[in-house]
Amino acid sequence: MSNFVSLEYCEFHEDDSPSMAIYDDEHYHCFGCDKTGQVADLKLDITIKKREENYVEDIKQTFTYINTLPTKSIRGLELPYDDVYYYLTWPNDTYYLARFIDPQGRGKYRCPTGHKRPTFLTGTPNSTVGAIIVEGEFNAASLALALPEFAIGSPGSATELGKFTFRSEVPILIVADADKPGAIGAIKCKSYTDAKIHLMDRDANNVLVTQGKGTLRDEIIKAFYG
Repeated sequence: MSNFVSLEYCEFHEDDSPSMAIYDDEHYHCFGCDKTGQVADLKLDITIKKREENYVEDIKQTFTYINTLPTKSIRGLELPYDDVYYYLTWPNDTYYLARFIDPQGRGKYRCPTGHKRPTFLTGTPNSTVGAIIVEGEFNAASLALALPEFAIGSPGSATELGKFTFRSEVPILIVADADKPGAIGAIKCKSYTDAKIHLMDRDANNVLVTQGKGTLRDEIIKAFYG
């Protein structure tokens, strides 16, 4: 399984923008002409960046690549994908999670090397009808699809939720899984934040996939105003 390293101009066709992906196992694939092969066979002078501890990934360059990819409905969301990953991207192209399509024991996700994960945040906290803080970025993206008028944020896992502080002039709802880590994270978050808590038997992304965004919206609206 290979990791994306950089995006280069393809030498096999007229290329107005970089379309050839270079991977750290030293193979390439062009998404413009579908040419695939070994970097050693190219005329380009390319140095493969090894993913060492001090390597800081160029996120802007990676998003140049991600934004060229096709999208399809994955987990109820329209997500870009290639032959290795599908990508959940933060608003304004600030960060991403790359989920292995076929993990083969390597773990589920890859994150940008050398970068701290920022809060996934949609909307403006003080200019919307309400704000939702949720466990998990896939859940945040799902809620953003179902409730676009709300500001929605996720610091990540239930543990990170328990450390999260958030202030808003509009009402706040904390959404977490109805398990022990989720409940603890929500209660700790509430200690920093004047908010209601809603624990979900199935997480927001699961509800989106199995019952649709209308059902997900109805559950959250009821929790918010009920």
